[in-house]
Amino acid sequence: MDQLIVKRIYTSAAGAVVSVVAGFLLRRAWKLVVGAEPPDVYDPDVPARQAVTWFALSTVGAGVAVLLSKRGALSRLGR
Repeated sequence: MDQLIVKRIYTSAAGAVVSVVAGFLLRRAWKLVVGAEPPDVYDPDVPARQAVTWFALSTVGAGVAVLLSKRGALSRLGR
């Protein structure tokens, strides 16, 4: 039971840190490629294509980063 709690805490902490870093890197990459800050996806003045593109890229990018970090954390703990 204690081992399970340690694994959950460790993987959650790793996921949280990676999520913040991934968000930062994704925003920087968007700004580098597009030349502007990422759009506010809820702003009706932002074109739908741009809002959906940013939403999809940031969600998938952060999700993959968290998934990989949690898998890596579990492999370090020996599952």
